[in-house]
Amino acid sequence: MGIRMRAFIVEDSGLVTAYLVELLKGMGCVEIVGAATNPAHAIAGIAATSPEVVILDLRLKGGSGIEVLRSIKKDPRAPAVIVLSNYTSTEYMETCRELGAEYFFDKALEFDRVAEALLELCGGD
Repeated sequence: MGIRMRAFIVEDSGLVTAYLVELLKGMGCVEIVGAATNPAHAIAGIAATSPEVVILDLRLKGGSGIEVLRSIKKDPRAPAVIVLSNYTSTEYMETCRELGAEYFFDKALEFDRVAEALLELCGGD
């Protein structure tokens, strides 16, 4: 199974980013094309790399993942977005879904579901 999907990670925790990198390295269909810790770098990086999927935290240095989601989903060729956050209130979930996020996972309880979602997006292998 070859690379079929390019991923961009938006996360301000180095530990979580490292864990995501390890998780994605083990998936043959995903290539990491970039990472960012704040909204401005995330939006610019996503525009520059055109990933098929973005793994997005809501709490970022200097802003919110909501800004990133709102910005990138304006593009008709917007990537799929997997929100992975500790901020899991119904209000956040509804806002993210309204803005176009395909997945919303609780970072503390559903981290392993990121791999399931990526496999689904890769085509189920």
